Amino acid sequence: RLYRTGRGVPLYACCFRSARSSSAARGISSMVIEGKCDICMKKDGDFGNNMQKCASCGLLVHELCYGLPPTSSKDEAFVCRACKAVGQEVEVN
Repeated sequence: RLYRTGRGVPLYACCFRSARSSSAARGISSMVIEGKCDICMKKDGDFGNNMQKCASCGLLVHELCYGLPPTSSKDEAFVCRACKAVGQEVEVN
């Protein structure tokens, strides 16, 4: 979701809401990932949002920016949608 401020500056939903849900089954560590979200350009932990890093290509995304359910842990086996699609047949309409 994209929200707009009074000045017309786009801000992503992940920058407004706190992602304080726990799911120990999904992640292994709670370390802070260095770098910025490739969608909203905010750091890991900004506004309480958890970031994941693709194990294949290194994509950095907040869970809410990428449409993932919020967690409080890192998933060291996270693979982005683009990397999952490599080698699979894709139908183009």
